[in-house]
Amino acid sequence: LATRLMSVLGVCIIFNSMVLLTTAIMQAHGHEKLPVVNMFVGGVIKVIVNYNLVAVPSINIDGAPIGTMVCYFTVMVLNMFWILKETKCKFGIVEYIVKPLFAGGIMGVVTYLLYNGLSAYSTVLALGGSISVAVFVYFAMLIVIRAFNEEDILMLPKGDRILKLFNKFHLI
Repeated sequence: LATRLMSVLGVCIIFNSMVLLTTAIMQAHGHEKLPVVNMFVGGVIKVIVNYNLVAVPSINIDGAPIGTMVCYFTVMVLNMFWILKETKCKFGIVEYIVKPLFAGGIMGVVTYLLYNGLSAYSTVLALGGSISVAVFVYFAMLIVIRAFNEEDILMLPKGDRILKLFNKFHLI
């Protein structure tokens, strides 16, 4: 039971992280009250979803983490809406959502396959190997789909050197 519930809550980490990030952005731009209102709306939606899903015998307690996920997703969308509206900044969905999700999906598939292949030999080897390869695959996919621009690279430590290397191999 706990495994099922935690699996759904694991996805909530993504939305929760985005809520924290977008809340900080809104507060930095002087909109301290909007995230509170958005969280209230998300909380109301969570109660409604929980009430309706937990009452269904076939779903039961599995509805609680689903309600949490819907709550954080709602708050994230509301925060992003207000950020775009209030800051009037341009937000490229392909650059900031599609490309990282694609790279993450490829990384997830490779990691899953590697973990399952190595777990027959050793759990420690499977975990360590799959995590190490996951980092490499994600970074490599970001390079392949050209998710970096010069500004991104220059913000890294030794960014000027890394940029020269990227330019040398035509990775940007």
